[in-house]
Amino acid sequence: RDSFATSLLPLTDGYVEEEFLLSGTATGHVGLEQAEYRTRIVVRRPQDAATFNGTVLMHWNNVTSQQDVEAVWIEGAETIMRRGYIYVGVSAQKQGVDGSPLGLAYWDPVRYPGLVHPGDDYSYSIFSQATQAVLNDRSVLGQDILNGVEIVLAAGSSQSGTFLSTYILSLIHISEPT
Repeated sequence: RDSFATSLLPLTDGYVEEEFLLSGTATGHVGLEQAEYRTRIVVRRPQDAATFNGTVLMHWNNVTSQQDVEAVWIEGAETIMRRGYIYVGVSAQKQGVDGSPLGLAYWDPVRYPGLVHPGDDYSYSIFSQATQAVLNDRSVLGQDILNGVEIVLAAGSSQSGTFLSTYILSLIHISEPT
């Protein structure tokens, strides 16, 4: 595996894999401060738009091991490809980007120059902006596929699932149980 963008599992069913760097200004979840970031997303999709089933899986990569882990892809790749989903792995948290010696910026500074993450308080905004980029930027999915998007699902597991739960609850304005 020469890149964090390379699937640990072989791509089948006409799937292609692309990596994109994403940058912008994120807003903190708690204090609403703003900070610049530069991260990446990995997109695995059917090459033929006709085989896309209309559902995009936005995966908040897990960083429990101090690096990006695509837990949902590892567990579901065969089904994802066989059924025509689009999978998007988002490097939403600091540990996966530049917060650990195993993070992308340290793992391969030539491939990932200038990656910077202001901290996990900003990860909610980064995940949201990554989702908007996938849904609005023709260069990410291509117009033929964008026209076919019907459902967007957010996915995460373990520690990233907890962050994702907080994110989703904040979107629908429900407090977490105490």
